[in-house]
Amino acid sequence: MIEKNIFAKLATILVLIVIVFSRVTSPIKQTIDWDFYGYYLYLPALLKYDDIGLEDKSWVKENNEKYNNTPYFYQLYKNQETGKTLIKYPVGQAVAYAPFYFIADVIAHKSEQYPADGFSKPYLLLTVIGGMFYSVLGLLLLFLLLIRLLPDKIAALTLLIIVLGTNYFWLVAFEGQLAHNVQFAWIAAFLLFTLRWFRSFRKQDAFLLGLFYGLAVITRPTAILLILIPLFWNVSRFSDLKNRFRFVFREKTTHLLLLILGFLIFASFQMAYWKVTTGSFITYTYQNPGEGFDLLRPHTFNFLFSFRKGWLMYTPVIIFALAGIFTLRKTHKQLFPSFLIFTVIYIWILSSWTCWWYAASFSQRSILQAYPLFAVGLGSFLVWLSTKKYRWIIYSFIIIFIAINLFMTWQYQNGILHSSRMSKEYFFEVFGKTQKPAGADSLLLLKRGLAKEKIITQENLQGPKMLHFNDFENKTPKNIIDSSRQYSGSYSVLLNNEKRFSPKFTIPYEEITREDFALFKISAMILPADTITDKDVLIVSMFKHKGDAYKYKTSEQNSTGQKIKPGIWHKTELYYLSPPLRHPENELETYIWNRSGQTVFIDDFKVEVFLKQ
Repeated sequence: MIEKNIFAKLATILVLIVIVFSRVTSPIKQTIDWDFYGYYLYLPALLKYDDIGLEDKSWVKENNEKYNNTPYFYQLYKNQETGKTLIKYPVGQAVAYAPFYFIADVIAHKSEQYPADGFSKPYLLLTVIGGMFYSVLGLLLLFLLLIRLLPDKIAALTLLIIVLGTNYFWLVAFEGQLAHNVQFAWIAAFLLFTLRWFRSFRKQDAFLLGLFYGLAVITRPTAILLILIPLFWNVSRFSDLKNRFRFVFREKTTHLLLLILGFLIFASFQMAYWKVTTGSFITYTYQNPGEGFDLLRPHTFNFLFSFRKGWLMYTPVIIFALAGIFTLRKTHKQLFPSFLIFTVIYIWILSSWTCWWYAASFSQRSILQAYPLFAVGLGSFLVWLSTKKYRWIIYSFIIIFIAINLFMTWQYQNGILHSSRMSKEYFFEVFGKTQKPAGADSLLLLKRGLAKEKIITQENLQGPKMLHFNDFENKTPKNIIDSSRQYSGSYSVLLNNEKRFSPKFTIPYEEITREDFALFKISAMILPADTITDKDVLIVSMFKHKGDAYKYKTSEQNSTGQKIKPGIWHKTELYYLSPPLRHPENELETYIWNRSGQTVFIDDFKVEVFLKQ
């Protein structure tokens, strides 16, 4: 059966031709940028600049100024204990692209036109070629997996639907350098060797299973959940799980050791990097109070169904793949428990991330790497469906969903669908359109970074509404209250070198609004005893999650260094746009900071807010 598979082979060849043709006929843009820049940075840091610990950041800044890799270095993380700078992303993508880096380096050294700096055109082109290589590898591995589980025609149809009917086509054809493409190949290989091991119990399959597991984990760490698949393979009751452990630890000990060895070969790369840079073999580099996994408050509904980036909204054919997880009970009973457990936990984990829409992409790119598993589910659904009288109705829906996906992919590539700001109103305004209607952009979600006037106008904000006013007439706290100077009333706050901070105002965001953003106007009157500049006394604002600050901003960003004359009251203000919140109960905190330490009087501290109607 495996030697034939004519239809599956033809389908694989067809989709590979479509993907490669789409890639080579598309303009080559800067690919070593944004997230991929962080994944890739290991290679020049280690192999070109001998600076894996990023001790000398001059080469990083110089190359970024030259090639415009990233607008700011969010890809880096500073360890608070050691003070060292780490690459935030795992090392797996760099491991995968290392062969292509070496080829590019040879070309660059032999070229008189391009510098061998790790970022010039030969390196860029080889990342594109590397992306195509892993696209081909991933689909070939998926082909080998499907022909072992499905009839030839079903395997062929499954391949066509996964490639043409989902956001997989967009990613591999136009953004193939991203980690999800490489991870797709590793997960396909992991599933393939899991299947082979359970069918034959060969030692080499156990080793390769561990090898690809290690590669997957160091590429995207959520792949650690893959271990659930062999763990719950053909497990339908607790006694089966006990027997599995007994079987592996007593009868297949060598296999287990080979699996662990295979895993550690590549996992050790990541642990070695962390050990060198932090002194610890295990380090969590996503320590940002503003984002993280909120496991008790997942955004699962939005992750699946929202107009902003709902997986099933933009990739509806996956509905049948998810249904197929349940039909595995009839078609491949041994797969059902592990695939169901993995799917539920995986979606829960991915949708628990604060930024559940995962930045710029078409549909949910964060789950795309698991499509080999969902391809098996889809194939199972098609096998089950083949015996039903109403199958042609479902086939019609599948064809419609494929057509919709391809059309929306075209819309995305041509800028009609937005990568991260989609809204319900905008979705329906552009649905089925080949051109963006005039004025449609006003229906998108908020564009952050706009001037305050444009935000107020474009979002039709109302206000400002007073949230807080403190003229310090309540005479608290007493240690900084002064009655010798005042803008209004009888009292003000005196700040100097010993007392640099005014009383703080804090309020949970959920007490302000339930909308996704608010624009705050924070102001105060200040009177210096001596000449200072507008950079010496600042308004500070931030949000706090569990006591830790994020989206910290001061009025210094709007300051010009203008001198403020002593003895004259002067108004200072800050407009502060709320960030995407970790939780609605996160608190806004704002206060005055006398950075200069000179004597300054503060009065009439106001916090106002502009809100959606």
